[in-house]
Amino acid sequence: MLRALVAFAPVAALLTVTPGAATALVVRSAATGGRRRALATTVGNSLGVLAWGCFAAMGVAAVVATSAEAFTAIKLVGAVVLVVLGLQSLRGHREDPARPAPARGAIRRRSRACTRSRSRPCCGRASRAGASSPAPSRCCR
Repeated sequence: MLRALVAFAPVAALLTVTPGAATALVVRSAATGGRRRALATTVGNSLGVLAWGCFAAMGVAAVVATSAEAFTAIKLVGAVVLVVLGLQSLRGHREDPARPAPARGAIRRRSRACTRSRSRPCCGRASRAGASSPAPSRCCR
């Protein structure tokens, strides 16, 4: 028994710290959409895990385990959802089709340009001398 525990513990520890699909999704969201989108992805993932736990506590997991038809139906619904999400990803689906998507990294570049130098007035902010810019500068358009 002790030998099995000694063999199991390092493998369990390694699998525990290995990032999974949820971590990859959050990293992708952070890289493409920034901190706010990564936080929304994390919240959505956590709500999904919570719903899964609640359904399991209510006994839905037992019903699915004993009913092949229910399990097949859930698998088919999940497959359809994944296909739709995959097609949207391949098409480059945007939230608002009327508004063109900004160039990749354009928002971060503007943000960095506005905060790069505190001595240069930008976006109507006060400079070190206390004067403010009368018009928005090029970095804030």
